[in-house]
Amino acid sequence: MLVVHYKHLQIECVQGDITRQPDMDAVVNAANAELLPGGGVAGAIHRAAGPRLAEACQPLAPIQPGQAVMTPAFNLPNRAVIHCLGPIYGVDTPAETLLSACYRNALRLAEKEGLTSVAFPAISTGIFGYPFSEAARIAIHTVLNEAEQLSAVQRVRFVLFGQNDYQIYAQLLPEIIHLREEYARQALFTDLYELTMMQAYYAEDMLDQAVFTLSVGRLPQERNFLLAAGLSTVLDYLENLRFDQAALDYLSTLPLFKPEFVEILRNFRFTGEVYALPEGTPFFADEPILEVVAPLPECQFIETYLMNQIHIQTLLATKAQRVVQAAGGRAVVDFGARRIHGVDAAVKGARAFFIGGINATSNVLAGREYGIAVSGTMAHSYVQAHASELEAFRAFTQLYPKTFLLADTYGSLKGVQHVIELAHELGSDFQVAGIRIDSGDLVVLSRQARQMLDDAGLQQVQIFASGGLDEYKIQKLMAAGAPIDGFGVGTAMGVSSDVPSLDIAYKLTEYAGRGRVKLSPVRTVIAGRKQVFRQAQGSQDVGDTIARAEESLPGRPLLVPVMRGGYSLQAAEVSLPQAQAYAREQLARLPQALLALEKAAEPYPVMISPALQEYQQETQQHLEENDD
Repeated sequence: MLVVHYKHLQIECVQGDITRQPDMDAVVNAANAELLPGGGVAGAIHRAAGPRLAEACQPLAPIQPGQAVMTPAFNLPNRAVIHCLGPIYGVDTPAETLLSACYRNALRLAEKEGLTSVAFPAISTGIFGYPFSEAARIAIHTVLNEAEQLSAVQRVRFVLFGQNDYQIYAQLLPEIIHLREEYARQALFTDLYELTMMQAYYAEDMLDQAVFTLSVGRLPQERNFLLAAGLSTVLDYLENLRFDQAALDYLSTLPLFKPEFVEILRNFRFTGEVYALPEGTPFFADEPILEVVAPLPECQFIETYLMNQIHIQTLLATKAQRVVQAAGGRAVVDFGARRIHGVDAAVKGARAFFIGGINATSNVLAGREYGIAVSGTMAHSYVQAHASELEAFRAFTQLYPKTFLLADTYGSLKGVQHVIELAHELGSDFQVAGIRIDSGDLVVLSRQARQMLDDAGLQQVQIFASGGLDEYKIQKLMAAGAPIDGFGVGTAMGVSSDVPSLDIAYKLTEYAGRGRVKLSPVRTVIAGRKQVFRQAQGSQDVGDTIARAEESLPGRPLLVPVMRGGYSLQAAEVSLPQAQAYAREQLARLPQALLALEKAAEPYPVMISPALQEYQQETQQHLEENDD
């Protein structure tokens, strides 16, 4: 059993039988519309409660999806049974709203009747077909949202039938609580004008659905494509965004904001949809990285965070991919944490670097947060702190026998000689994995070091290089045939030194069913919801078409639905290794010229479909005619 506490509520997860929860006041029946005995949870509850349960249900039927009704529990060891009709996935819409209503209405009914504890099964996840992890997110968020309104109800239990189901809840419940607390602290990470516009929208009753598109207007001269990253971070933010009391109190001190607007923010939730490129997708100028569909104030408020996270992670994933490409299969380790621009950028940067293909990071926090392998050697200070380099090597290898030794504190060749001396001293106990060279002419030094190690019978000792490296320097080292087995890359990758920013923007492209554009000679804003179709010849991608969302064109559609009703969808549940593997697969499909560090002679073809061009012209004409 997992037990967590949230506000005054105790929330439990158990693997077990919903009919055998004697310490709970009420159990919830995942009912059918007629409240009849059937299969699954409903059948089990009716069998355990006895025939009187069906008799008590008869006058209450039929019920609607999301509705909750209550009967006595009869032969069950509980006071009551609360019957909820969950949505049939793909039939009853909006499914997430209806499923959330089941949990919310059941809790409110229990609260009204003075019950102190409620046990839920995983509603709609059986024959109704709701994807389990999506349903679990909705169930957990709904219970957490209701916590402040509950006083009688003190305990909520999720009763899961199988071990895998239990593991999903046991992982998601503490994770979601942590993320809600984290993003509540970050709720005010926004530009002031997002909040002032948001207040104005509410004042003007401008609450219709809007579409905003996040894209890069121009590729940097030094890039043939960009690699999408940051989506998982954005979805966590959107699903868990809340304003806590501290944020509301601060906003109340600003004369710009009226009390009624601050009160609106108290219950603010993102309720929209997101369509996005999967992380690791190569993309090009003007192609949507993601599109947000939601009420206008919601779309507007999230602009700053979305741009910030997609920008930094896409920028750094793209840079890392170039470094990995230049390394030609040699290991690449992220050494960038110390000079990257801030803690958040360093942690999220390591995540982005991994999508771009690196093998490990020196950033321990990133290792813990994202499961990235952590790696490191030693600093010059460790060697300097000892009486001699050889003494430092002896001491370090006693603790870390398979380490890499930093060999250039007092000159690289002298350090290599000390490694050889240590190998002679230790004999068969010598297990040092490699040496690191951090300065000097890496081609010359690596060749000399390799020769010395080989002559000493230490062919297994690898050479790892670092010190001001980027993709261009690594490419030159590889072209020169330097016998280097891996690279530590720091500042140049961490700050994307040759391209420190992207021409990224988040623009309104539709409101209240009508296209919207910005009429500017500098940047094209393409109206409406869109899709990108990528065409291939054999195993190679040859061109993209940006189209209207409802079009069906040759090629594979790149934008996928990843959030609906403010909840992440199963398509968004991609692990970091899966994102890295996907990036590798997609990169292998690009024309070879695009993978070069140099600018390709011919850019990758990106077209706009005739239907989208026509819609764009209609939208521009309408705006010009009405802009008087």
